Amino acid sequence: MWAHYADKHKGAVIGIDFDRILPKSAIKMNRVTYSEQRPKMNVLDDSEREEKYRERLVTKSTEWTYEREFRVIFDGAYLMGLEQQGLARLKDFNGKKTWFLQLNPESIREIIFGLYTEEGLKLDIRKLIERAELQHVELYQAEESETYTLNLVGQYKR
Repeated sequence: MWAHYADKHKGAVIGIDFDRILPKSAIKMNRVTYSEQRPKMNVLDDSEREEKYRERLVTKSTEWTYEREFRVIFDGAYLMGLEQQGLARLKDFNGKKTWFLQLNPESIREIIFGLYTEEGLKLDIRKLIERAELQHVELYQAEESETYTLNLVGQYKR
């Protein structure tokens, strides 16, 4: 996670409670399957296209098994329904149309700062979580470890 998604410990990871991510919504979490082979798909066969497409979306190479990843798949109709409720928005992001979800603030449970997170980013995050709806968010700081497990300093100073 830190090497691939949090800029080699210079960023922060946000812990999300997916049971609370959207108000009044049950989001289906899909456990990623790890395989040596990509799932095959016949795009001309309508009877299996959707099932095989979903299978491809939740399958990764066995090289990533250590991630123990889950994925959520939203179809366009569902996202447009969320947009009508003010819970999603289609915006331009780096030249691509991208969906953004309005998270329920209660779903944000924790923020973990990487080993090398800059003080400016920590300050910005601390300011953001001063908002009333984010007072419950816990802050942690990653520390170096003698093993490959990540040590976290509990309740980092706001």
